[in-house]
Amino acid sequence: MTFSRELEFRLVIIAVVLLLCFIFAVFYSIYYYREKKIFRLEKCIYNNILFKVTEEQKSDKKLVLVGDSRIVGWGKNDFGNKTIDIYRVGILGGTSNEILCAVQKSLCKQKSLFKNVDLYVIQIGINDLVAASLMEDKEREKIKQRLLNNIRTLIGYLSMSDSHILILSIVPPIKVGVFRKLVWGKTIAKDAEEISQILQNEFIGKISFYDMKNIMYDFEKKIWKESLAFDALHWKKEVYESLNLVINDMIYAH
Repeated sequence: MTFSRELEFRLVIIAVVLLLCFIFAVFYSIYYYREKKIFRLEKCIYNNILFKVTEEQKSDKKLVLVGDSRIVGWGKNDFGNKTIDIYRVGILGGTSNEILCAVQKSLCKQKSLFKNVDLYVIQIGINDLVAASLMEDKEREKIKQRLLNNIRTLIGYLSMSDSHILILSIVPPIKVGVFRKLVWGKTIAKDAEEISQILQNEFIGKISFYDMKNIMYDFEKKIWKESLAFDALHWKKEVYESLNLVINDMIYAH
């Protein structure tokens, strides 16, 4: 074998090895991502993560935001010249089980902070449905049912204080990147609509439902507005500004 042929052969071997390593890395990343998402369906957050968002002030209203990264990303809550004390229980990537557990622990440790709450706002579910999309149909249905049960249990805890509760509908992924398109199943949007419809029809009285389509959906084109999304799961400040108006009207109506 001549030197040039030997070099060419070695380069081919190196290329094949690198390609195999790349393929292995991709499949391992998908496997690790999937296992992590599924693991969090059962996880419980023990840390006390209820904290105050606003600075110390004399306020006649108290608002508690509960949910996943969409709650964490709320940012500044601008209610004009009205003073509202705002607290938050928010978990990045939080599943319904993690959030429910966090509220239970916070209730035990800081009961006083849950007293005299005028309004709870709940945004939960998208992370459960992402994990569900990675499963077979039978397991996916179990995850959806557990999500509903966790939301019902959470509402049961929060409604004991006779506070008003606002449930936000589950917004499906909007701007989905290549990796997520490769990994996620095709069921998330359908499941988000189904769960939201169940919640909308189930609760009455001091438990209200708000359809996020009012802010983020183009009813004429029948598509979600990509301009209001940072990425697949997270929203821009314009969404929160619109939600602040909804909350402002609701919290001062009761």
